[in-house]
Amino acid sequence: MGKGAQEAGNPAGAAGAAAMTEAWSLWDGGDKVAAKRAAQRVLQDAPSPDAAAEANDLLARLGTPWQAYAYGLFAAAVICGLILIAVFRT
Repeated sequence: MGKGAQEAGNPAGAAGAAAMTEAWSLWDGGDKVAAKRAAQRVLQDAPSPDAAAEANDLLARLGTPWQAYAYGLFAAAVICGLILIAVFRT
């Protein structure tokens, strides 16, 4: 956790660290949607810089990779091509 969470006089840092601990435990448990929501809540609650960086790291891991979109576009193009071939051959 970040240094801000370890300081006794910083309740916002401690709350952000606790929320990030919850988010990472959800991630480890396989609940990606709840982990994403928990990380977004941390960012909305004006966290310490360390908690914000950790939340952004978790959100970056939860993003959809561009390769999935490219594969989907390629598959859609192949299906459209096969449909056009079927239509024009009949």
